Parts: sequence; C-alpha cells; structure tokens
Amino acid sequence: KQYYNPAFVGLTEGFQMNLNFRKCWPKIPGQFETLIASFDKSLWNITGIGGIGLITYNNVEGAGELSTTTIGIPLSSRIRVTKNWILQFAIMPQYQMRKINWEKLTFPDQLSPYYGKYLQQSPGFQYNNQDNISFFDLSFGMLFSYESFPGKQDKARNKKLTGGFSMHHYPEPSMSFLGNSLYHMNTSEGK
Repeated sequence: KQYYNPAFVGLTEGFQMNLNFRKCWPKIPGQFETLIASFDKSLWNITGIGGIGLITYNNVEGAGELSTTTIGIPLSSRIRVTKNWILQFAIMPQYQMRKINWEKLTFPDQLSPYYGKYLQQSPGFQYNNQDNISFFDLSFGMLFSYESFPGKQDKARNKKLTGGFSMHHYPEPSMSFLGNSLYHMNTSEGK
C-alpha cells in the first residue's frame, strides 16, 4: 500500500510488513520482475503522528538491460476530524538508483535489411559510458478513513471506508542517462 500512497503508513495500529513479487510474461525472452518490501509502525501514542515506515523496491526490465532500485522513508501525520473520521497526510523522501546495460541494446543503425544485426556497437549513438544514475525524489499522499465503531475489536460489525490521493516524483527528477539533450541518431547505413 505504501507504494501507491505513502499516507497508508501508520493507518493501522501496530506493526505491518509486506512483501510483493511480480514476474510478468515469464514465457517471453527477457524479464520483467519487481520486488517490493515494506514495513511501517503506527505511532498513535504521539499526538499528531500517524506512523513511520521503510519501503524498498527493485525493478528489472528486459534481461537486466534496465534496473531501478528505490529506498524511501514515509512519514505520516494523523488528524482525527471526528470520532469516526481520520485524515492522514504523508511525505516520502526517496533515493533512486538506475542502471542500464548499453551493450545489450540494439539500435536502428546496427541493423541491415539484408543481414540483420551487423554492427556490435552503434556508430551514431554516443552514450558517454554513463550507465548509472542516482537522484533524490519526493512523494506526497493524503487519505481519509471512516470507521463505524472506532477502537472496537468486533471486525464483523465495524465498517471501514478509506480513500485518498497521492503524487509521486514531485518535483519531477531527471531520470535520463543521456543528460538533458534529446537523443538524435544517424540512421543511415555505412557511407
């Protein structure tokens, strides 16, 4: 839940831990795997505090050509509006690392209509050997929660409704391996 909205941190009393693994299209060459691990602890005994947590995820795309690893620490603030309604705000500073393997990629000027892939390295593409980038990032979240019988242990009778919104990558960080310039490549075959 923290991945989608950092305001979920500390919403439920106690300690929570989540582990998610996803592998898309296992029969197709290449891989698309995501691993997310998170935990959070509610801090309701401190007035105005919702909770604190830790989230880390790793995403690998296309047989290791592109991988992304992120570590974030979500912090939430809790406001009890009425007996039944809770409003919770959160901020999540994150550190993100991305890595690309240029040698495993094929560009249009490496291909020939007659021979297929005929060049090992693209003559028109200069990537300046930058295969790792890292940057700080911010996410924000807000949610509201309604409980018909707050604090009751009778789960069958206690109705709960939760909703909210979140904003990720604000301000939008530069995630480019090529710097700020747009990629322009010479696609003509050998001269």
